Amino acid sequence: MLHDESQTPPTPGQKGRPRYFIIAGVIIHEAQWHGIASEFKALKAKPEFNVRGEVKWRYFGPTNQDEANCVLHLDQEHRHRFRDAMYSILVRRKAVKIVCGITDVPEAYLLRYVEGPEDIYHYTYKGVSERFQYFLQDMSRTVGAEQLGLMVADHRGKKQDEGLRRRDLAVEERDELKAFVKSADVELRCEPQRQVLKGSQRAMKGSVSHIITVGLKDIQTRMLQTNFKVITSAVPDKADLLRRTEEAA
Repeated sequence: MLHDESQTPPTPGQKGRPRYFIIAGVIIHEAQWHGIASEFKALKAKPEFNVRGEVKWRYFGPTNQDEANCVLHLDQEHRHRFRDAMYSILVRRKAVKIVCGITDVPEAYLLRYVEGPEDIYHYTYKGVSERFQYFLQDMSRTVGAEQLGLMVADHRGKKQDEGLRRRDLAVEERDELKAFVKSADVELRCEPQRQVLKGSQRAMKGSVSHIITVGLKDIQTRMLQTNFKVITSAVPDKADLLRRTEEAA
């Protein structure tokens, strides 16, 4: 998933900034990536658009006059058409998903655990990353095999990037610890069950052995009570048969 933020998160009480902070991401399966790239390249090369360079969403605004704006040569109608065609490349593929996290900044700063811009970023990012994880879990259940994913974030600055890495590592270590504790708890809870099972297996084994032994002795008794006179040519005499059955027992 490639995700990006709408702006730099504002500080508490900062004036003249948008009320909402947004992080949006697009999830593209590796099997779809090359097809999307080829279609987008072909769209940019169409004579009616002839777009070169990096495409940024803000370039489509009617008042954007950025020198790096790659659609500056297009009128507003053609900008809309190009944007719609670009968007349709993504949304017509069922495997492609778009995730968006929106934070009301003034309301967020009323929470005691939100103290600065990085907290705004982190808690918005957290919701987006969790949705990505749920997506991978759903896909794993659908295909019957574990699906792995990669999150790609836009560079914001050395301090901010290192902070994001530390938070991710802390979450990963906490999840690993939870998994370990859960596994240990399962082991502890299962141990008494194992002991009961082993006891049951021993009892069952003894019972089966006893039943088999009783069955063999019963067969031996019946064999000894059988009149062998009519089949003396096919079996040994009674004394020899008794000796063999006792040896077998």
